[in-house]
Amino acid sequence: MIRNRLVYILFLLLGVFFVMAFGGRMPVFLLTALLLLPLVSILAALVSSRHLEMRQTINRYILQKGEETIYTIKLTNQGHFFCPLVRACFLPDAKPVMEGWNKERFFSLPPKHSESHSYTLKGRFRGKFPVGVEHLEVLDYLGLFRLKRKANQKLVLKVFPQAVPLTGFYADLGQEVSRREMSLLSQEDHSSISDIKNYHPGDHLKDMHWKLSAKRGELLVKNYEVLSNTGATIAIDLTPPALPREKALVLEDRIIASAISIEQYLHKKAIPCCLAYADDSLAFYGKGHSLDDLLDQTAFLPFNGQIPAPELLQLISSRSLISSSLLLFCHQVSNELCSEILRLRLNGLHITLFYFASEEGEAASKQLALVYELIERGSACYVIREGDDLKTQIEKK
Repeated sequence: MIRNRLVYILFLLLGVFFVMAFGGRMPVFLLTALLLLPLVSILAALVSSRHLEMRQTINRYILQKGEETIYTIKLTNQGHFFCPLVRACFLPDAKPVMEGWNKERFFSLPPKHSESHSYTLKGRFRGKFPVGVEHLEVLDYLGLFRLKRKANQKLVLKVFPQAVPLTGFYADLGQEVSRREMSLLSQEDHSSISDIKNYHPGDHLKDMHWKLSAKRGELLVKNYEVLSNTGATIAIDLTPPALPREKALVLEDRIIASAISIEQYLHKKAIPCCLAYADDSLAFYGKGHSLDDLLDQTAFLPFNGQIPAPELLQLISSRSLISSSLLLFCHQVSNELCSEILRLRLNGLHITLFYFASEEGEAASKQLALVYELIERGSACYVIREGDDLKTQIEKK
């Protein structure tokens, strides 16, 4: 585009020179044509860009980590003007899953002509990824101006983490409780409604909220408070790791995959569990929800929280209805966190720490020393390093 503008300015200066040097109708006509050409060019480009139709499709919107799918974009020029140069610019957030996201190229579209391009989407990391076109760029016929047209269609690719099937799990869950006792302890208080959710197949008709369903025009089900807080609370530190983007995504994947694996194991053993996390404030999730809802909520937690692990523990302990056992997943260990863990253990709360080592050097050595100090004081701790097998590390005593 810069080269085209320099060439145009050169021709414009030559036109001015001929008018001033020779005068006459022909030089004036050429200079007038040179001045009008950009206006005609950009008007024609505006008309052609308005007749561009874009269609985006993804073969599969939900992937398991490691799977692939195909994303296709189809551009059609439905107008009668030739579209000289058009380019699709993709969303920057699609970089982790989309191959060739930054290799857009310009191409031309004759009238009533279509062109399709396909890209491979790889589920390398878990999460929700906006994919597709951010905007279209159309150049005018002279290549002097660039017109942008925002894309209205938004596509989101969901990538679930790869959970590992656990056959054993040794954590500080307090006194062992039989399955029958646990089912009695986890009964619901039908006089206290915790929240309202949409009806799903399998929900009992006696739990329907008929009055609210009639008012909203959709089937709604009541969730009740649990009579006992026996079980496990899975707490996840959502502060962003101080790592490059891809390394941070790998670390986040391992944390979430471990949490989901343990949630599935606890469910298989009929041990109630709930999820606790904090972005700007503390949030609990799990009681009264199905396992699928709990796993879905855990799988797509964003690591953009502002509350570190010590404050997270303080917020959890300040709640009156929390489980007696807590599993904390974090990627940073500090003196404040260790002090808080020891304080809560003295208050009778059973805590298991899952530390995911993300750094190397002196900082990592200091954090590992703090974890080993907790182990010496009787705390249940897991240290999971980069490259460790999750199943082996979680199942070991």
